[in-house]
Amino acid sequence: MDFPTSGLGEATPAPRFDTWLEQARYKARVLEDQLFAVRRYVEDADGDEAMLDALSAPIRGLIQQVYAEELPMAEADVSADLMLHYTGPALEAGAPSISLLTRLFTETRAQVRNIALAVSHVTDQRPETSFDLSLSVYGRGSLYIGFSLPSPDSTLLGEGDPLIQAAREALRALGAVSREITDESSAEELEDAIPNPAVRDAALQAVRQIAPSQQSGIESVRLGGRGLTIRPSRPLTPATRGEAQRRLQVSRPRQTSPELRRAFVGTIREIDLDDRRLNLRRIESDVVERLRCVYTSEFDGTARDWLDQRVVVHGTAELDRDGVPRLLHIADVTPA
Repeated sequence: MDFPTSGLGEATPAPRFDTWLEQARYKARVLEDQLFAVRRYVEDADGDEAMLDALSAPIRGLIQQVYAEELPMAEADVSADLMLHYTGPALEAGAPSISLLTRLFTETRAQVRNIALAVSHVTDQRPETSFDLSLSVYGRGSLYIGFSLPSPDSTLLGEGDPLIQAAREALRALGAVSREITDESSAEELEDAIPNPAVRDAALQAVRQIAPSQQSGIESVRLGGRGLTIRPSRPLTPATRGEAQRRLQVSRPRQTSPELRRAFVGTIREIDLDDRRLNLRRIESDVVERLRCVYTSEFDGTARDWLDQRVVVHGTAELDRDGVPRLLHIADVTPA
């Protein structure tokens, strides 16, 4: 997260901090020391209570701000698995609208779940409530939303629950892709961080959805939280959204050798007509149970008819490090 720095004073350079919470606590201690120094100064000057109040009022105001606003946000950044900090004119007038909150909650939770399913490689029919969402804190001109993944104790499988494990990996992927786009990391660095091409693709789609649009009234979204072991140093902006959209539209197989041309028989269960993505399930294969697929504009007129159909999908596969197909670039779709 982006650590606030105001109110620390300039006499002594502040040390470096690993978390926003450490900095907020340090800031509170410095301000309390300054308040104590003001009291000693007034006593040495034989000043009265009016003098003390006048000199200490600015510091007391900063202390109140730290304890009332900054510390709760910093604590939420440490305790939440995913922390989103939104800023922009849509949040400056007062409390955010119910419609805005509903959209932010729904879109973000859905995108994290989509990445988690791409990570898990299995068909999971559990509802969106597999992810708990809590509003951590709201401050004027900004909005902090904290997501908490379900506790292992809340499921029968405990730590072995594949969706919980996949959700943790999904947050890591979200951070890695966000950093790759905003910090201009190389494609090779991203592949090293996320070797699964389907997860990279799903995370790119999630970044596009989470980044604000020009019409949203939100100017930036900064990602944080303990689940993001890889964090972008810059916030997501409308420019980030545009770059993610461009990459989704020009997605092509990185290699086109003949041995990567594959055909899979399965049922198409989910189609994203906007991003030209679909999920192939119930695959006749001992290698994969579900496969994320990308198609081109030439299929726009027929893609809608594929839903719930048993088909043969031909295309070029992208493999993970184990040589397993994870992402298929469609060349043709025929009835099974």
